[in-house]
Amino acid sequence: MNAASAEPIHPAPKPALFLILYLPFGIGSGYFAVTLGYLLAHAGVSTAAIAVLVSITTWLQVFKIVWAPVADTVLTYRGLYRIACLTMAASLAATGLVPASNAAMPLLCALAVLTGAAIGLIGVTTNGLMARTCLPGQRGRAAGWSAAGNLGGSGLGGGLGLWIATHAAAPFLGAFVLAAISACALFALPFVPEPDHDHRSPNVLHTLRNLAAEVWRMVRSRTGALAVLVLVLPLGTGAAGNLFSAVAQDWRASANLVALVTGGLSGLLSGLGCLLGGRLCDLIDRKAAYVLAGLLMAACTLAMVALPKTPTIFVVTTLAYALINGMVYAGTYAVMLEAAASRAAATKCDLLVSLSNMPIASMTVIDGAVQTHLGSDGMLITESAIGLAAAALYLAIAALTRRSPAIRLDGAPA
Repeated sequence: MNAASAEPIHPAPKPALFLILYLPFGIGSGYFAVTLGYLLAHAGVSTAAIAVLVSITTWLQVFKIVWAPVADTVLTYRGLYRIACLTMAASLAATGLVPASNAAMPLLCALAVLTGAAIGLIGVTTNGLMARTCLPGQRGRAAGWSAAGNLGGSGLGGGLGLWIATHAAAPFLGAFVLAAISACALFALPFVPEPDHDHRSPNVLHTLRNLAAEVWRMVRSRTGALAVLVLVLPLGTGAAGNLFSAVAQDWRASANLVALVTGGLSGLLSGLGCLLGGRLCDLIDRKAAYVLAGLLMAACTLAMVALPKTPTIFVVTTLAYALINGMVYAGTYAVMLEAAASRAAATKCDLLVSLSNMPIASMTVIDGAVQTHLGSDGMLITESAIGLAAAALYLAIAALTRRSPAIRLDGAPA
């Protein structure tokens, strides 16, 4: 592959713009995980059922690789982003009109599918724009800003949505406000250029063959193979964070405290963690930075078990978890950009992102089931143990392949 193919063709945008473009993605996820999670828990819906609902939007991020090649085949990244953003805003507003109850779960699950599909396309197109327009030296910062938009938006979507839902006379106002904020991300789009799609051919089958060749070129390199491995392992998933609002009563945390901590404050700390993680990924090996953040998360969840269960401890440990989660997410995007920044970027990026969502979705369901049977301590211990085992496995495989860092897995020069 020509080295120039990884360089942006148009003037590079400011990395901070990707925070804005990723906000709707985070807002949609945060609303389901935090706002709906809290409202459904207090309406008598089980933690396991809430976990299934939350995991729907996450699992759709796993399977978005099925339609990610569409962004590299037809229309433009920016045009598809507009369609996805408006669809997500409309589905989120509709969710606010559905009452929180066991009877409403089928309808809420259907809206979760629509919202998850829309935010998936937002991620596909934003990743493609980021990979193809950012300078190589800016990719760590771009990863940090985009991850900050994802997690910061999640905190905003959950905290602001929950606060409005529990304080406003009309509960649907929370979803409506978040839908409006999401639509405003479209104002940042003109400042990011549309890249050239030089892999495309007038013949769609030829284009698809080019996409397949680009994906194969990535995964057979050591860098690409290790990126796949580290992202598919259940390390630093942040899954327990999706259920903090549902289990907050174990720490005797009030609704206002949950809204403040899992919403606004967690969003700020997550954003800070993303920026720190992005910088770290420019200083050391990006996959090593990812593993380090995952180990810190396992230590944090163990601390939540060991420390007394008080509202103060809930605040401190939840915010620490949010900070580390931001570092993990920055590492995810940095690993993705390092491995995929070339032709057909949207498809390659979202293959990696889809794989990274598999352990998150799985651990969310596992955490919910374990919490239902063994309580919050059992959930946190389980997540920590699985994360530590995943880190050990990755480090062992990375060490075994280190002797030939510039050799592809098929023996060809990297």
